Amino acid sequence: MSLIRQEAVGGRLARIRCEMDKVLRAASSLSHQYTYLGGHRALDTLHVAIAVILGCADFLTFDQRQARLAQQAGLTTHL
Repeated sequence: MSLIRQEAVGGRLARIRCEMDKVLRAASSLSHQYTYLGGHRALDTLHVAIAVILGCADFLTFDQRQARLAQQAGLTTHL
């Protein structure tokens, strides 16, 4: 059994659905507001947008630029 499957079976990982049209609108908004000066990559912007749409308060990342974008989006970041 894969590690991801083990985590799901153990209740530590869950599949959560989100509406992609909302995610893409949020990502577009973040991009227009912050990417010009921040240089954020598309996938980083999508990850932050998903966290915002899902109502997350915290955001874990190892990327400084992604952390900055998450902070600008109102998330508490953990590096």
